[in-house]
Amino acid sequence: MSNNRENYMRWTTFLAATMLVVYGGWAEAEDTTFSRTGDGLDLVHDGQPTSVIVVPSKALPVVRFAAEELQHHVKASAGATLPIREEGDATDNSQGVVFLGECRAADGVAPRKALSPNGYHIQLHQGNLYLSGDDSDGPVLDSRGIKGSLHDNKTRVGTLFAVYEFLDKQLGVRWLWPGRLGEVIPKQKSLRVTGWNQTYAPKLLHSRLRDYYTQRGPGWSSPAAADRYFHEQAIWLRRQRFAQGQDLDYGHAFHEYWKRFGKTHPEFFALRPNGKREPGRSPHLVQMCVSQRALWKRIVDDWKANANNTDISPRDWINGAENDSAGDPACTCKSCRAWDVPGTDSLSDRYARFWLELQRMGSNVSPNATVIGYAYGTYSDPPRAVRLNKRIVVAIVPDFYFPWTDEARERFRAQWKGWTGTAGARAYLRPNYFHFGHNMPIFIARKFGEDFGFAWKRGMLATDFDMVPGQWATQGPALYVLGRMHHKGDWSVDKILDEYYGGFGAAESAVRAYFAYWERITNAVTPEHYEAGWKSKGITDNPEHRFYRWAAHIFTAEVMAEGRRLLEVARRSAADDPTIRDRVAFLENGLRHAELTLAVQSAWDHWKAGGDSAAYAAALQRLDRFRGEIDREFSANMAYLRSRERLWNRDDAKQLLPGSNR
Repeated sequence: MSNNRENYMRWTTFLAATMLVVYGGWAEAEDTTFSRTGDGLDLVHDGQPTSVIVVPSKALPVVRFAAEELQHHVKASAGATLPIREEGDATDNSQGVVFLGECRAADGVAPRKALSPNGYHIQLHQGNLYLSGDDSDGPVLDSRGIKGSLHDNKTRVGTLFAVYEFLDKQLGVRWLWPGRLGEVIPKQKSLRVTGWNQTYAPKLLHSRLRDYYTQRGPGWSSPAAADRYFHEQAIWLRRQRFAQGQDLDYGHAFHEYWKRFGKTHPEFFALRPNGKREPGRSPHLVQMCVSQRALWKRIVDDWKANANNTDISPRDWINGAENDSAGDPACTCKSCRAWDVPGTDSLSDRYARFWLELQRMGSNVSPNATVIGYAYGTYSDPPRAVRLNKRIVVAIVPDFYFPWTDEARERFRAQWKGWTGTAGARAYLRPNYFHFGHNMPIFIARKFGEDFGFAWKRGMLATDFDMVPGQWATQGPALYVLGRMHHKGDWSVDKILDEYYGGFGAAESAVRAYFAYWERITNAVTPEHYEAGWKSKGITDNPEHRFYRWAAHIFTAEVMAEGRRLLEVARRSAADDPTIRDRVAFLENGLRHAELTLAVQSAWDHWKAGGDSAAYAAALQRLDRFRGEIDREFSANMAYLRSRERLWNRDDAKQLLPGSNR
């Protein structure tokens, strides 16, 4: 790299006269590449580095991380390590340069000030490559001081996303699951870039998989194992372009209202059937009297009071999301009931009017006042009489977990079309889909992906998924589709699954057959079969959270045996390729993990029916020992599983083993 300022000025003068830039917007992503002949950069030639990576002298953490990601993937692909230099360091003038971030050499090349949050610009000019984006200072992979959590991370990472775009398009890199084994990086001796001029604006304002940083234990073999898992998972999420460009991190709005106003303003709260205004099961989840004008003023006053708080963003958004009901009835007062549509149990019109009143009152403070609410529970369906506007944003929570029946999917599509079409609001997807499945080989990739694509093509503003349970070795196709469609939401599910299965090389066909089998098993589950399963175990609430207790209703011994046979075919197909063998072994560990989990519940059931208690304790010990052996390979979030398995008291089980004091 030349350190001569005249060279920089000559480049920028030329670019100012000739550069063609395409600007993106919020409504749709701009992803346009312009090819030019006679202009190229050799990054690696015949296995030798022929370029350097240059970052600003005071580079933001995201730019330094982007440089490391670029360096790592180029080395894995072509075997050459590109040096990382700070701008201004002496560099061999014969080498080409990849400039990252806000380097002085990029002045006039990248439209930094015009970029959308997390947007980026990539341009090749005069033998050098410029990758820069909308960045901010802050941690790349952590939030609230918690390592490996993107849950509350607001850092803008445009330059990093420019690097991932380069790796995706130029090198053909794919990231199947967290960790090195999940990296599919095609090998090549030489890397040459030709003709690139692209400006990109992410379609989604906010994309998040709640990675639940609280799930660090128990369940892991060590704190270090948990740290490795969450670190690698956070990297995978970034590689799939997850970022919160605009803060839409809104939960239920009124958790503290009873504590604040229960004594002084009882009129704020729902009138119960007993004639009292009070919480039901929990003060934290108290419902509101949404037709109460004094409540609207209180909400808007709270919003105004936080208008200058830079920790609350965006300042123009008012949170009108009702608390979760915990099964308690909504307000029964006459004024709230007058807002409901007669002859229906839906409360959507009531809440739609509430949001409109907040938006109207807020617009007196700011013309851009926008209200956010949930389409959830008794107000899932679109309103019938009330028309909203684009200043109302609705977080749509589909009203099912499993099974993915045609009827359930059609309800979701009607829900989405109704809120964004007839009702006139904007919407984002806030599902609970991935609560279901425990560590079993449930296959929802295709149906989920098709529904996601449906919403993507119809104005999806953002996503907020609760949660990512991280069962990568058994539910990998669905998680890959989930990640990939956040960047390629207009792609077909088959195209994305082709990428996933293609990562298994010679075993691709066998792995396809293996997961096609689990798709058939999953699709065969009817609502009646589903209900019979959990009722057979005496479960009275949240059957999706207790799935490990009744999973054998679907994953019988015969079903699991056929899955094992198909995976054995994949193992033999892997031939002599050690990487492919390891990837198939990753799937094998996932299946073994599911088998051991089923065995524990079977032994527990046998014990409770009067059988051998020690057999149950030994089965649980085998499961936990196996988890300790595989938790370093990122196949599953072990703490998530342990948090669900409350029926199996590990401390008590130890006392049931032979030789214990009990």
